[in-house]
Amino acid sequence: DFNRQPIGSGPFRFDHLQVINPDEGRLIVYLTGNPTYVRGQPRLERMQLHVFQDSSRIEKSFLASEINAATDLTSDQVNTIATTRQDALVYRTTLLDGMYAFMRNDTTLFGDKTVRKAFVLATDRAAIIKALHGYASPLNGPLTVEQLPSSQSKHQATANASQAAALLDQAGWQVRDGKRSKDGQPMKINLVSSTSGDYPKVVAELKKQWEAIGATVTTRLVPPESFQQLIVLP
Repeated sequence: DFNRQPIGSGPFRFDHLQVINPDEGRLIVYLTGNPTYVRGQPRLERMQLHVFQDSSRIEKSFLASEINAATDLTSDQVNTIATTRQDALVYRTTLLDGMYAFMRNDTTLFGDKTVRKAFVLATDRAAIIKALHGYASPLNGPLTVEQLPSSQSKHQATANASQAAALLDQAGWQVRDGKRSKDGQPMKINLVSSTSGDYPKVVAELKKQWEAIGATVTTRLVPPESFQQLIVLP
C-alpha cells in the first residue's frame, strides 16, 4: 500500500505514523535517513514531522518546546515566538507566491479604469508589510522577481491617497459626510478573502486604507476549503 509504505528517492525514508489525537488531526510522521540517497546519506539519522490542525497549535507546541522548527505560521505568531523565545531563530526565505487583490472588472465600479488606478494608489503596501511585522516583501506585478527577473525594473505606483481621491473625484465619485457616491449610488465594496494565514490581517488593512478615501467596505472571510465552492464558482 503506497499510502502506508511510500517509496521515494529523497534523503529520508518513511518509517511509521503515530496518531496522537485524531479529533485534532495531531500526527507524527517518523522518518529515517536514506542510505542510498543520491547525494549521500544525510547527517541526521532520523527526524519527526509533527502534523497539526492549525497554526495556533503549532505556535503553542513550539513555545512549549515540543517541536524545534516550524513553518506555516502567521506573522503575528512568528513575532510572538521571536519576542517570547529569546533562543528562537527566524529564517527568512523567498516564496514564489504572493497576496493579490483582484478587482472585478465586470462591475460598474471597477469597470472604470480610472477607479482601478485610484484604488492601486490608495493601497499602501508598505503599511501592510509593517502590519505583518516586516515578514513580507512588496510585489510589483503578478510574478516574483525570481519567476520573472525583468520585473525588477518595473515598479507599481507608490501609494498616494491624495492622488487616489483626486482620481475618484474625476471619475464622478463625490464625497459627502466622508462617504463617496455617484448618481445616488454609494461606493460599496465587498472584500472577500480566506480565513487562513495572514489574509485576515491584510483584509483589515485594506479595509482601513480604502475607507480612508471614502469607500464603504464590507469584509467576508471564508475557510480555504470552502473558498472555491462558495466564492470562485458562483
